[in-house]
Amino acid sequence: MRSLRFLLGLIFLPFSLAAIQTTLSLVASLPYPEGVIVPPSALALGGGCLVWVIVYLCLPPPTRAYIFAHELTHALWGALLGSDILDFKISRQQGSVTLSHTNVLVLLAPYFFPLYTLMVIAVYGGLSLVFNLDPFVSAWLFLVGLTWGFHFTFTVRSLLQHQSDLHDCGLVFSYGFII
Repeated sequence: MRSLRFLLGLIFLPFSLAAIQTTLSLVASLPYPEGVIVPPSALALGGGCLVWVIVYLCLPPPTRAYIFAHELTHALWGALLGSDILDFKISRQQGSVTLSHTNVLVLLAPYFFPLYTLMVIAVYGGLSLVFNLDPFVSAWLFLVGLTWGFHFTFTVRSLLQHQSDLHDCGLVFSYGFII
């Protein structure tokens, strides 16, 4: 199984690079209103991300909030895929979730599934069914950028440390799949 995952990881890498290149191309092709150098939506999204990076670098990182999201994401994906949640623990420096069974998606979910970002999107989507939120699009995009920056910085930090999730799936497979 490990050699199959290693081979799949190698196959994922060109697709991962293509996905990164496509994302950068899409960002570069955003429509710009006449006379505007950067679209307001890009400013709001990038501004939220930049604010998060500044907060992350200048203040003690909210590690517990990340650990909570990380373990909750394992639990949610496990439950979504039919697993029973047997135990859920978090502390300041670590967390764990015990599931009746697991798989690659459950193990890697916290690295590719930005929980807080998707919560912000879901709340905005739900509220927009009832209210006209057009005046708040920039604030929403700022929060999306802020929460995605949170996910990105902590994911990179986690990937630079020993993560049993990644080793259980194989490093080459895990990195290729996450990207």
